[in-house]
Amino acid sequence: ATPTPTVGGACGAASAAITALDKYSEVVTVSGSGNLTGWYVISVRGNQRFDFPANFTLTGTVQVRSGTPEFANSPSQLWWTSANQWSNSEDDDAALYNCTGQLVSYYDD
Repeated sequence: ATPTPTVGGACGAASAAITALDKYSEVVTVSGSGNLTGWYVISVRGNQRFDFPANFTLTGTVQVRSGTPEFANSPSQLWWTSANQWSNSEDDDAALYNCTGQLVSYYDD
């Protein structure tokens, strides 16, 4: 993962990066701190998008899970969808964008 650059406005108050991707378990891990309202993760191969919930505040690490039955969100786990989002047979990188649409972290699968 690449370091998160500092950006202006409300997004500047948050700092986050993708620190792990487990395609087989359908989990992307994001670490950092701040309000991630408007931030989103992309599964690059299929261009699937996960939007962080409004007013979600990251304090440490959160796992964004897909391919699992729906569960209640918590500070450490967020539910994306019951559908699988990550390609296990092809390269499928993960990208994290801030609330202005700027790429702030890229995890090379």
